[in-house]
Amino acid sequence: GFLGDVYDCDVGTPIGYMSDKWRTRGEYTPINYANWATVDGKQQPDNHHKAGTPTQNAGEDWLHMRPDGTWDDYWMKNDGINGYFCEWGGFGELCVAEKYISGFRTLFHVLDECLEDGKGTQCTNNDQTCADPDTACTASDDWVCTCKAPLTGNETAAAATCHLDECVDGDGAACVAAGQDCEDPNKLAAKLKDFVCTCKDPLSGQGTGKVAECTLNECLKGEGVQCTDLKQECTDPNQDPARVGDFICTCPQPQTGDAEGEPAACTLNECDHGKGQDCIAALQACTDEADAADSLNDFVCECPSPQVGTATGEVAPCTLDECKDGAGADCAAQVPAQTCADGNQAADSVNDFVCLCLPPYAGSNQGGVAQCTLNECREDYAV
Repeated sequence: GFLGDVYDCDVGTPIGYMSDKWRTRGEYTPINYANWATVDGKQQPDNHHKAGTPTQNAGEDWLHMRPDGTWDDYWMKNDGINGYFCEWGGFGELCVAEKYISGFRTLFHVLDECLEDGKGTQCTNNDQTCADPDTACTASDDWVCTCKAPLTGNETAAAATCHLDECVDGDGAACVAAGQDCEDPNKLAAKLKDFVCTCKDPLSGQGTGKVAECTLNECLKGEGVQCTDLKQECTDPNQDPARVGDFICTCPQPQTGDAEGEPAACTLNECDHGKGQDCIAALQACTDEADAADSLNDFVCECPSPQVGTATGEVAPCTLDECKDGAGADCAAQVPAQTCADGNQAADSVNDFVCLCLPPYAGSNQGGVAQCTLNECREDYAV
């Protein structure tokens, strides 16, 4: 009968079997199996029992594996063993009659490609774990490499391409701990320090490969927006998030005024920057007592002396009484005395006053002193 068929998973064919002696299948030449045990100084199989045993001449046609892993050939009715390797459903006939079989186990050759001589060593060579889900001889190239935590990724029949989300399992976790958003654009394990930390609104700032240095511009996202809502200029000289309320509101030109931490109380002198400039252009004096920015057209124009006249929110209509404040005043200073009349006191109407001689003198002159005469023959003349 057959001692046993030994299969090699790489070759896929039986190495050999025994009929009286171990021989290779097909060539029928003796083979040397390196794991045979040595018993009584003899390399097994020897096809006989030790000398002096009752069955020393019986054939040993049965495969036996010793506790140390070496192989031996045994005779069938040895009471010291509990079972045998037996070819079942393979080449040749059954090794024993079915009536003698009380139980059996089907033995398979295991091909674990993750072992030292397997292809799965590519996993361990890359510091990855290896698993062979099907170790049958017919199942090859099904080994799986899996990246070790915190890396992720697996690959069948090849080393895995490992990934690392630095925002979860790397230095990027410091972003989250700092209350920032984290994004890892390239999660390849070989691509590190490319995560990006981004400050959360209303803070601004980013950091690549590190926690971001956040700033707070109160003029954009803070109380400083009050300035811009009022069309004032806002500046934040210190944008440290711990420094708030130090923004400065500045009134827009031509208004003046600024304030820290609140909107400015703006002023506008209309005499300097506004319609009050019309007073100046007309050579009039301008005053703006209420210069609040929202108080407009309350400036006062005042005519220059000797002209008289004022107006609010516009150029004053000036007048000039030449008899009082001009050349006409010379009329009254004459002897004999003269009177003065200025029929048109518009400021731009000058030298139209008239000097009139008082009775009993007669005479008048426009724009200057009159030459008075005396007619002594007149009835109203009195000596």
